[in-house]
Amino acid sequence: MSTKRPRSSSPSVTDDDIYTSEPIIDRQSTFIAHYSPTLHAKSLQKLPDLATASHRMVAWRFPSPQRTITNTNTTGSQASRKQLFETGYDDDGEKGGGRTLEKLMESMQVTGSVMVVRWYGGVMLGPVRFTHIETCAVNAVKSWKEEQAMKKRKVEQDKADEEDKVKLPEALEERDKSISVLRKLLEQKKARNMKGTQNGSVVAVAPPTPSKKTEYATMPVESLRKLESARDRTIAFLLKQIDAQEELEKASETQEKAVESKGETSKSDDPEQTVGSKNEIISSAEPQNQSPDKTEVVETTSEVQHSAEDNSVTESKNG
Repeated sequence: MSTKRPRSSSPSVTDDDIYTSEPIIDRQSTFIAHYSPTLHAKSLQKLPDLATASHRMVAWRFPSPQRTITNTNTTGSQASRKQLFETGYDDDGEKGGGRTLEKLMESMQVTGSVMVVRWYGGVMLGPVRFTHIETCAVNAVKSWKEEQAMKKRKVEQDKADEEDKVKLPEALEERDKSISVLRKLLEQKKARNMKGTQNGSVVAVAPPTPSKKTEYATMPVESLRKLESARDRTIAFLLKQIDAQEELEKASETQEKAVESKGETSKSDDPEQTVGSKNEIISSAEPQNQSPDKTEVVETTSEVQHSAEDNSVTESKNG
């Protein structure tokens, strides 16, 4: 783990930050890295508390005032100026150490200077020493990157706080108005449903309790955010209660329609009403010209028979 180095008493580095890695100890050799995004390598090598080190290998990489022109596409119709860097290294007796640091800075895309100091312990380490050199340097650079990321997050958080400080009071006032309207609507729906369950009696709606206006502008941002979340939960709860009351309303209407339909069916099943209806149907079905009465038919038949007998007697006399 790397840490931020306390400022040195040397005048040349008073105003600059140096980031230091945790030491790596291997067979009595100690490796520690130092990174600075602003200091030159020579300034790092002159730090007084590192004067006893066996090696102070360094590398540096700074933006160059010169730029190269490169084409950005294959047609060559458009060109851009690519940033160049001034780079270098110093092995300081540890052959290949400085070059390792230079390649590391290029791969990590950082600028500034990095130095790894070694206190030799009397035992040759071989190639593993380059692993220690690279690990220390990476940890020192990461320490700086972590602090930069933290600073960036703080800047973004401060900006978000300023924006919320302005917009949240207005948003909360709007939510308060919405909550008041929803509560009134809920009470009205409850009253209608209560009226239906109390035989049509009128149920008074209690007026909403007047609330004192909250001075949101004087509250801290964190409190405003918590209140915003609480108001959202309240609105969601009221909407759910209103939906429940509307379901009760629908169920009550369905029940009333069923009762009305049952009453109409009962009237159609009344026996007296049914008999009267049948008589009316029969009367309307009888023809206008009714058949002669049976007595009249008998009398007409008798008259025909007498006439026939008279005619027979007359013919006998004439014969």
